[in-house]
Amino acid sequence: GEDGDAALRAVLDRHAAVARILAAAPASYAPLLMRTDEGVVLAQDWAAGFLAAVRLRREAWRPLREAAETGGPLLPILVHVPAPGIEDHIAALPARARRHLAGAYHHIPTAVAALHALHRSAAERRRSRRH
Repeated sequence: GEDGDAALRAVLDRHAAVARILAAAPASYAPLLMRTDEGVVLAQDWAAGFLAAVRLRREAWRPLREAAETGGPLLPILVHVPAPGIEDHIAALPARARRHLAGAYHHIPTAVAALHALHRSAAERRRSRRH
């Protein structure tokens, strides 16, 4: 229906806008994150959507997923993906660590720009091998 078409158009428009930003000025990228009335940033939905897109091409993302285990560019995104029992684990962390995690969303734009650069570099290597 009309609502579904409008939602799809909004997603495609945002995808096109992000592609333009990353092509022209990756450092200026900013994700659209929800905020509570109190101003708390909620990055979980954005991160879950990003990860859903990664799962569509799981094999292509394997090197970056593996790099995330050692602090790669996916890490600032992955810390926002809900996992069973994560709230209890976070609650047990020292206050300084909890504050650091709470601000991890600040690193998402840099992470996306780095992922974009890695993708472009890999694509250029593939093209050069073909010729």
